[in-house]
Amino acid sequence: MARSKRARGDGKRRTAARPRSRGRRIARIAGIVLLVPVVLILIVLAALHSGPGQRFVRDKVQSRLAERVNGTVTIGAIDFALFGGLALRKVAIRDEAGADVITLEGLEVEPDWSSLTGDSPTVDRLALVGLRLHLAQDADGKL
Repeated sequence: MARSKRARGDGKRRTAARPRSRGRRIARIAGIVLLVPVVLILIVLAALHSGPGQRFVRDKVQSRLAERVNGTVTIGAIDFALFGGLALRKVAIRDEAGADVITLEGLEVEPDWSSLTGDSPTVDRLALVGLRLHLAQDADGKL
């Protein structure tokens, strides 16, 4: 059933809207398809740079390190920026008995971001701040 054209109060008739061209519709859909992933990536990056996001990353790093150590690993804080450096604060690695083995006030890493696309990533700068090693010798003379 066709819609009738109604007269406006000013005496002009409304004209029916022209359907959009196929090219415009395709361009609009392509724009949406490209824009949605970009917006989602920006949302994830913003979330990771928030306090809860950085705590989430800290917990993940802490648990991954703990898997590789005979003991426990604690990280007080983690700071990072997109294409910037990474800093771990108040790092402690304890042995199975709970004694400190390594403590750090801070570990700062600045990667060479362009090298990450190649086979051998490099680090521009690595700084250990307040490093303390606690070594003990067993009865056999081993560390």
